[in-house]
Amino acid sequence: MSIGLHFRGSFVSSMKKVIGLGFIATLLALSSNPSFSQSRDQVVQLPKVWTGLQTATTFGTPAKLHSRHPFHVGADKASKGFDHFTDSGFKLLITRQEGRHLEIEFGNSRHSLAAVGTLSFDGKMMLVKSQFFTIPFTINGNRISGCGGANGNDGTFDHWLTNYAALCFEAQAQP
Repeated sequence: MSIGLHFRGSFVSSMKKVIGLGFIATLLALSSNPSFSQSRDQVVQLPKVWTGLQTATTFGTPAKLHSRHPFHVGADKASKGFDHFTDSGFKLLITRQEGRHLEIEFGNSRHSLAAVGTLSFDGKMMLVKSQFFTIPFTINGNRISGCGGANGNDGTFDHWLTNYAALCFEAQAQP
């Protein structure tokens, strides 16, 4: 019995070494590959203004971006349960870009929110985060699109817990 365990331990130990060496070799190959290191070092400079469509399915009214938020229509007319809307006035404004790091103003004609963003190493994705939402965007030339989730942001735990949304955006860069 001890021979089998010794063999098994020896085998596992050998496999760990092989996997470890393979991992190190892969890292060395990638880091010496010019296209890999260029993609890490070169940063895409994004256009500043993006406009397009927003569509949302909501439960309640998570934010002032919603047309039936109590701020716009009063508490008695505010959406209380399942709701949805499409808004053609969506705008994403990149107010500052420092390499891959972004400061963003995000909103529509009713309201805007401050957000931050980070670009992926290959420049094909951007993650945008605000107090209200998290949305990963795909960048394809002069178009971006993404979907994410959000919770209520009126400042109370009850609003955060009982008001939420699934959001999708599509926008095009503006000259």
